[in-house]
Amino acid sequence: MTTMVVGIDLHHAPPNSVRPSHAAVVASLDKNCTQFKTVVGPQQKTRTEEITDLKGKMRQCVRTFVENNGMRPDRIIIYRDGVAQNMFAEVIKNEITAVQAAMFEEGGSGYSPELVYVVCQMRTKARLAMPGPNGQIPRGQGGSVPPGTVIDTAITEAGMFDFYMVPHHALKGTARGSHYWVLQNDARLTANDVQRFTFDLCHLYQRATKIVSRPAPVYYAHRAAFCAQYYTSGYQEDDGKWETSSVMSSAGSDESSFSTASVGTAM
Repeated sequence: MTTMVVGIDLHHAPPNSVRPSHAAVVASLDKNCTQFKTVVGPQQKTRTEEITDLKGKMRQCVRTFVENNGMRPDRIIIYRDGVAQNMFAEVIKNEITAVQAAMFEEGGSGYSPELVYVVCQMRTKARLAMPGPNGQIPRGQGGSVPPGTVIDTAITEAGMFDFYMVPHHALKGTARGSHYWVLQNDARLTANDVQRFTFDLCHLYQRATKIVSRPAPVYYAHRAAFCAQYYTSGYQEDDGKWETSSVMSSAGSDESSFSTASVGTAM
């Protein structure tokens, strides 16, 4: 079964800045998840989590996937960063619906790939540590849990498909785990399937030589959304001391042309 793994994230400008927020969607193009299509664009509403034209961005990713593989993906696994729990209903209503609409427009009524939608929350207050022989939590790395530790009972939400994972070594102090919520699971993957796949993706981030704390597509989307501001025509720092022109300025200064442009492969 052909699978496309997608990472989605947004970058917001600092408070009081006039610069727009930017959204990024990255999608894997090969079975090893080492080549990615990157689509970025400015948000219509600054500092909101609702992604502008997610349907169009997903259609671009599917088209590039077909160009590289000669077939559409049978399964799409999405890792979405930066969504709070009180926004889950909005995500299901808007983003998942937009993805499904994009697939329908690309392949018609006969094309309905399995969709797995996972929210990744990094800013969690939960801290997982390994007690010492006397029951106390030792200071430093001695208290960190082993890489790959998963907690999916006791502290998870009743009636929800969620889990905590610490996939990495702590470089300093106690390792901070991420909280994952599976909001859509058309593939009927088991908890072990999702957790193992998520753990494996944490080994594929090509900008690091170590296991990272989140899946690689999430990191790529985060990086692409952050760098998108520098490709905007007429970009200027908030202090106004310097500015750079867009690498796409030769195509004109129309901002809409940037909203659906690929900025290269996240490698």
